[in-house]
Amino acid sequence: MEEDAYSPEEMALMSAAFDIAWSRLEQEPTQAAQLLMATRIIAGIRAGEQDVQRLSRLALGEPVEQAPGDDDVAPGPDDASPGDADEPAEQLQHGEPAEQANG
Repeated sequence: MEEDAYSPEEMALMSAAFDIAWSRLEQEPTQAAQLLMATRIIAGIRAGEQDVQRLSRLALGEPVEQAPGDDDVAPGPDDASPGDADEPAEQLQHGEPAEQANG
């Protein structure tokens, strides 16, 4: 299987985790925040995470404890942050829209 190819089960898991994370936000996330959430979920899947609730917490940048019996450690919220992710991370942590630079 190619590195960027995912099984139907993984696709369903990623979609469900994204939907759960989205539903926990107080406001609709910006595109940058949506990308950050998706990137964090993909990083979790690549690290072997298969729990939808833990993936959704990863997406929101929340701490995720290792499940009993897991040998692999799930990535931290900053492990999957593309570029300068401070703005969307702020939005995800506080449920507020990121400030627009256009004034």
